[in-house]
Amino acid sequence: MDVLIINEEEVKANLQMKDCIRLLEEAHRLLANDQAHQPLRLAMFPPMVNGILATMPAYIGGDNPIMGLKVVTVFPDNHKKGIESHQASILLQEADTGRTKAIIDGTEITAQRTAAASAIATKYLARKEASKLVLVGTGVQAHTHLRAISEVRHIKEVHIWNRTLSKAEKFAETYKDRFSITVHNELADAVRSADIICTLTHAKEPIIKAKWVQPGTHINAVGSSTANTRELETELVVKASIFTDVEESALNEAGDIIIPIQEGKLQEMPIHANLGELINGTHQGRSSDNEITLYKSLGVGIQDIVTANFLANIAQERGFGTTIQM
Repeated sequence: MDVLIINEEEVKANLQMKDCIRLLEEAHRLLANDQAHQPLRLAMFPPMVNGILATMPAYIGGDNPIMGLKVVTVFPDNHKKGIESHQASILLQEADTGRTKAIIDGTEITAQRTAAASAIATKYLARKEASKLVLVGTGVQAHTHLRAISEVRHIKEVHIWNRTLSKAEKFAETYKDRFSITVHNELADAVRSADIICTLTHAKEPIIKAKWVQPGTHINAVGSSTANTRELETELVVKASIFTDVEESALNEAGDIIIPIQEGKLQEMPIHANLGELINGTHQGRSSDNEITLYKSLGVGIQDIVTANFLANIAQERGFGTTIQM
């Protein structure tokens, strides 16, 4: 059996953000139409290490069905070793035979598809004239979110905050020729400047306060992805209209939503709609210019599988990847 291997550099060279956004829109449309399937991710938290290992299986139907599994690890201390916190591999299986089709590095796919999902949420939820973007955190996701949000809104100003000021300044230096960028010492000042906020941190306790967020703001809450961690304080979540990838994931894995429910401050089913419903037009999304909209990102398996399958399908045409005999 021939199996295609695609490494991280080949993913970077052949995956464009605009393609990733398009692919995720189609995957979430299929999921909303019951043509895709994915269980909750299974996460392991070994007590001996400061890290997580998770498995994310998914099936996508439609004209070209595919199934697969992503294995992803999150090790927050990796930056001390010069390594990205998120590492991943994706295994693609033929949907009609179950045979292995490809093994693809998932680290860059994870970076891009996470930002692409935020871009889709921004496309359908942010005010049309929204042009001031705030990036809270300056890691890998800050880079991909800047690219992704710029695909769906004309960004005139970028405001940045990071716990380590020098990292924020380094990030700003990278993009100073393409954007008007302001680095903030105080997070509150950055947030007050926003039309669109992307929270991209490893925070375990809330760092964004409701009183800082202006009416009409759209928030992509991305960084915290477990039931006991969050980036947003309860008051902000309660006053926002909440949207997410998939309701089941958010209600089981998103501390930003779960903790306010446990506190009795948020109703048990607080989510207005998922991405697929926004894409299909079965939910209108934003209802007024003063509404605060919140997209709680978890990242789901269909996003990885649809993106990996796209790369596997174009590899021969573009001449990348290595085929091995299994």
